Amino acid sequence: MIFLLEDEEPALIPDPVQADDNGMIAVSENLGVNRLVAAYQKGIFPWMKMEQEPFYWCWFSPDPRMVLNPSNLRISRSLKKALTCGNFEIRIDQNFRKTMEACAKSTRPGQESTWIEPEMIDDSMHLYDLFVPAFTFNTSDVKIKRIDNRRYTMRDIGRLEQRLENVEFYTQLSLLESEAQNMQIQDADGFDRFKNGIIVDNFTGHGIGDVADNDYSISMDMAQ
Repeated sequence: MIFLLEDEEPALIPDPVQADDNGMIAVSENLGVNRLVAAYQKGIFPWMKMEQEPFYWCWFSPDPRMVLNPSNLRISRSLKKALTCGNFEIRIDQNFRKTMEACAKSTRPGQESTWIEPEMIDDSMHLYDLFVPAFTFNTSDVKIKRIDNRRYTMRDIGRLEQRLENVEFYTQLSLLESEAQNMQIQDADGFDRFKNGIIVDNFTGHGIGDVADNDYSISMDMAQ
């Protein structure tokens, strides 16, 4: 079964046992840091993007997985020579982004490019900062700082724009209600009249006023 992952719940990842025979388990429109973290925790990873519409990301959890036992590794002569020539050095966790970019640019026989897309590099870069004190005995002593790498699609921006418009509308309405509530209307003797309600009228018609009342004397400019 292939699942469609929704952007509204990026941490909702299916069980890997539900993957098909090729290991494919889900598709999604976007990656996202939260989804990558949740998927990697279950052994699921994005492998490639569809070459045709809707250009979804494909998520895989193949079974069995490739396991490399270091004791069974056989180093060829050419590799031994390369290790002793001193042209490179081995580092760990030094420049993740450059490593991803180098892998993305590497040539592959019979293929135009690799499956590593720029979006995958952006969403897979810096996730957490860990502070491990010296002589740490308890995992609770490790401080974890999560890096906010949220990125917004045009759909997200559209939703934010609609929410801001709603906020502006209700803010203006609240200000008008507050102004009407604080307004003091005095009678002929100079005393404040009692107010028992607020009527809101946009003055586009006679639907709110009592046109049958003798005191109703209002005209509307419908052209405005």
